[in-house]
Amino acid sequence: MSILAWNCRGLGSDATVGELRYLVKKFRPALLFLSETKMWDNKAKNFMWSLGYSGSFAVSCVGRSGGLALFWKQPYVVSLKGFNSHCIDVVVKMEDSTEWRATFVYGEPRRELRYIFWDLLRRFSREWKGPWLCCGDFNEVLCRDEHYGVRDRSDA
Repeated sequence: MSILAWNCRGLGSDATVGELRYLVKKFRPALLFLSETKMWDNKAKNFMWSLGYSGSFAVSCVGRSGGLALFWKQPYVVSLKGFNSHCIDVVVKMEDSTEWRATFVYGEPRRELRYIFWDLLRRFSREWKGPWLCCGDFNEVLCRDEHYGVRDRSDA
């Protein structure tokens, strides 16, 4: 099984859609998570069929930012546990196999509100005792060297 998580920074341009099609063709992920789609949920779901997926769940953008989409292929059965503008939380099962939890994330971009997102993930970890995958764009860095931007980040 392969999973692809990509911050596409908007699915509005032909170049981005072309890159997405290339990635799907090359890596053939069973689950595909897109963050920052910058689309309404129904429009993002239209990509499901064109990319060859059998199931989807999407969260609409807010204004001109955000938006999440999760696509999956059979024989995987994906059950939604919850969602918000920063994550899609699911349980994944394949015939006769252990079910596992997956939380696909786009972390809070505003530094002063990140603690809310991290508290949510801590709560998820206390609620689930089986295998759990958490992936996506956390909008966090582990050290100052990983940060590229106008403002410096402290190691704290």
